Amino acid sequence: MRLGHSPDSLHPPRSRAPLVNNGGPGATEGATRRCGVHLRLMANPAGSWERLVLSKRRSCTLEELVTQHPFHERLVSQLMLALYRSGRQADALRVYRDVRETLVEELGIEPSVGLQRLEREILTHDPALEPPGAVARTEDSTGEEPADARRARAHHNLHFWRRRRSLAVIAAALVVGLVGSAFVLTRSARTSPRPPLATINSDSVVLIDPSTNASVAQVGVGGKPAGLAVGMGAVWVGNAQQQTLVRIDPETLEVARTIGLGVMPSRIAVGDGAVWAASYDSKVVLRIDPTFNVVTDRIDVSRTTFALGKEGLPGPEDIAVGGGAMWIAHGRDVVSRVSLKALAVVRQIRAGSGGGIALGDGAVWSLSSAGLGRTFRGVGVERLELGAVSRIDPRTNSVTRPIRISRVVSNGLAFGEGGFWVIKPDGSLFQFDPASGRLTSLVRLGERAQTAPTMRQFRPIDVAVGENAVWVVNSNGTVSRVDPETSTIVTTIPMGRYPRLAYPEEIAVGEGAVWVTMH
Repeated sequence: MRLGHSPDSLHPPRSRAPLVNNGGPGATEGATRRCGVHLRLMANPAGSWERLVLSKRRSCTLEELVTQHPFHERLVSQLMLALYRSGRQADALRVYRDVRETLVEELGIEPSVGLQRLEREILTHDPALEPPGAVARTEDSTGEEPADARRARAHHNLHFWRRRRSLAVIAAALVVGLVGSAFVLTRSARTSPRPPLATINSDSVVLIDPSTNASVAQVGVGGKPAGLAVGMGAVWVGNAQQQTLVRIDPETLEVARTIGLGVMPSRIAVGDGAVWAASYDSKVVLRIDPTFNVVTDRIDVSRTTFALGKEGLPGPEDIAVGGGAMWIAHGRDVVSRVSLKALAVVRQIRAGSGGGIALGDGAVWSLSSAGLGRTFRGVGVERLELGAVSRIDPRTNSVTRPIRISRVVSNGLAFGEGGFWVIKPDGSLFQFDPASGRLTSLVRLGERAQTAPTMRQFRPIDVAVGENAVWVVNSNGTVSRVDPETSTIVTTIPMGRYPRLAYPEEIAVGEGAVWVTMH
């Protein structure tokens, strides 16, 4: 629920208006007096809070409290819990999104770990959030729970806490037979080791197990993949042919939902409590609610204030989300900033953007894939060379430092594991120090990957960071794993046997695995 709207509203406005300032000063003072009574309950046990928020009327009073004390996260959590338990999950998530926006914009901080955990539990319908009535719980005449009820509730909570562990590693000494051996519990669909896939089909997503460096499973998406991201407990893949977004459950390795987009997706990102699908052809970005698996907003990103000729501003070539903003690399050396509060473009910056965009170290990093050949004014950059990385300060929306790679076109970058990583078609992987902008390592990927049998010329085409490694997709049907500490190639993973039916295109890391789209 939006903090500034009636609890009976199903579709509240996006503006954050006060809840109770509708009747002049008198209404506000009355609300303050009412809230003052309930504010004293903040020092009481949790049971008092539960009694406070069970009824709709008192839930409204709690909304007034949150309006008056937007930074009091215990109040916010209780309102979210009350809304969720009354069947209003979407409203509970909107409360979190509003409070997060307020904290980021006014204080420059994220919500506490506890509040973030509550949001994730609401998103996943965590059984631990069920009301106390789900377990036989009564109170005696003194207002305290009987001992047997407390024990039952404790057992109930412990049971569900155990279920919430998605990746648990439990070492157990075996007293009979093998002393000191251990076993590992992994996700339900990945409990036992699997052999590498002999055949990989096109129009699919392949899972690489980072513990074995092998492609062990694949999931068909029903059409040409276009865009890949991991987050919010799922793997998200765009389907260009059917104009859909496919949601894959990383535990069961099955398609959990197919969401109609109405446009051809090109890039997918996850952040700020939502999934974002960019369309290069339609020049729009769609916001998808991961709770209800529906498109909730459409952002037009086609306009520009720069003189770009008849062709105008290209559609999104890459997107990155974080800190209450979305950053779009359009190509033609334009980067757009989208406010996730207003859901509109609020600033456009001249910076190299044809090679990709990433967030890290408190800045935005965009990669140029072509020389600009002209002078920029007002952004502190005289000339941006081929293969240069632009550092954009999100506080000033300006380019603070270009980092020259070389006069060879670069075609992808990722941030993490001690720096940002740039790939180039000549088979090179560069690592740069974000603080100094200096080159710290260079890896020749083609020296190992080129040995694989193929009819294609070798070149790296995408890069991702995670699971203590840098992962690079190569055009010859392989994935290179690079150790970021030693800047050496750990292994080259063949994506199926030769001759191949499909070749890898995009790569992402998350949910304890590496994910690759196959064309």
